[in-house]
Amino acid sequence: MSVATVAAAREAYARRDWRAAFDGLSDARERLGTDDLTRLGDAAWWMGDSPESMAVAEDVFQRLVAEGAHEEAADRALRLALAWGTRGDLRWRWAG
Repeated sequence: MSVATVAAAREAYARRDWRAAFDGLSDARERLGTDDLTRLGDAAWWMGDSPESMAVAEDVFQRLVAEGAHEEAADRALRLALAWGTRGDLRWRWAG
C-alpha cells in the first residue's frame, strides 16, 4: 500500500468514482484505517456489490468494537441488520 495510492483512492471516493476508490483501497484492505475501510465498503455498495460491502461493514464493526467506539459500532450493527433484512437474507422463525 502506498500513501499515494490511498490518497488517490480517497480523491476518487470524493468525486464518486466508486471503481477507482474501490480498486485503490482494496489492495490495502488489511492495512487500512477504519475511515478508509468504511470508504471501501461504501464504494462496493455504490458499485452494486452488496455482499462485499456488507463483508467490509462487518470488518468495520469489529474494528469499532476493538477501538471502544461502542455507539458507532451499534450504529454499524443496526445498518448491517437492516441491509441483511432488506436483502431477504435473514430467516425468521416464529414460535407457534
